[in-house]
This record gives sequence, C-alpha cells and structure tokens, in this order.
Amino acid sequence: MESSSADFSTILNRILDTAADNLRIAKILVQMGLDPNSITYDALFNRLLEIVLANITLANMFALVGAIFLVATLLMHTMVPLRVANMAGCTFFVAFGALSGNVATFILYLLLLPINAIRLRQMLNLIKRARIATEGDTSLEWLKPFMTERKYRRGDKLFKKDDAATEMFLTVTGKFLVREIDVELPPGRLMGELGFLTPNNIERPVVFLASPTCQ
Repeated sequence: MESSSADFSTILNRILDTAADNLRIAKILVQMGLDPNSITYDALFNRLLEIVLANITLANMFALVGAIFLVATLLMHTMVPLRVANMAGCTFFVAFGALSGNVATFILYLLLLPINAIRLRQMLNLIKRARIATEGDTSLEWLKPFMTERKYRRGDKLFKKDDAATEMFLTVTGKFLVREIDVELPPGRLMGELGFLTPNNIERPVVFLASPTCQ
C-alpha cells in the first residue's frame, strides 16, 4: 500500500514538473506563491488548501449555497419547484452581495427575487384554477331555466340536414339517433350546439327520437 502511494505521488510530481516548464502555468504557480522550479504534489495540495481555508468566509458560503440552488434549477422538470429554488438561490446571492460589498450582485439578485415571486404566484393561481375546473360540476342542468321544455314521441324528427341551426337541444330523458353517423345520444347531451353557436348557422344532420319521453 505504501509502495503504490509513493508511485502515485512520484507520477504526479513528474507531471507537475513537466507542466511547470510551460510559461503560462509557471506564471500561475508564481501568482499562487509557489516556486515553479521546485514544485511538488504536496506543496501544490497544501497551497490550494491554504487558499480554500483563507477564503472560507460567511459571504462566500452564502455564494456557494446560492450557486447550488441555481444549478439545481437546471435539473428540475416542473416550474413551481424551479421558481422556488431560483428564489432561494437569489436570496443567498443577495446576502453574499451585501456581506461582500458587491453592489452589482446585490442589486441584480434583489431585482430577480420579486420577478420570480410574481411568476410563482401566477403559476400557483393557474394550477388552482385548473384544479377547480377539473373538479367542478360539468353538468348542463344550469341551462334548463333558460330553455323551453318540449315532449316528443318515438320516431319524431327534430331536424334534418340543410335545416338552419336556429336552436339547440338538451336531452333530459330518452335517446336520440343521429342517422348519418348511426350514433345514439344519451340523456344529458347537447345537440345542434355547434351550428347554433356559429355565425352562419351551419347545416345539421338528421336526428330522430330513439325512445319516448324525451325533451
């Protein structure tokens, strides 16, 4: 185990020696406070550790957590958690800007907070309206007070093709037969509404009563 570790350290030191021959890398090493002519793996690791420890401040910790939240928004599939994570990230970056004295960062993320909050509220309202619509009463009983009651017998014809669509029908009991497509309409269904509601009163197919006591 010790031999393997030594071999690995030797390989890294050789790589670092080769890299130090590059003028750009040598310049970076000098800026980090290292001697390019005697660079070792242990010296580089210790120096990086010193830099990290020296930069562990409350402001940078806020920036790190904020960055994690903003990166998380790229992995989310739905808008609500995305907006929530974005708001959390913006909040941490606002704190970072305030503690570090970075005015541009502070103002940018402070402006993004209310924008995300407004979009989140709009999305929640849309979800609420959609849920109410899907769970609401889809019955057409509310139309009855605005309609005139009629009674028909079996075999009566309500309307035929080429008739002007001047009215629509709501079945209460019995069944109606649309002869052209051989489809029976059960109680609670509207008939002729498409032609009635269009500006030009589209022509309608023939509809016969399939059973008595229909309205």
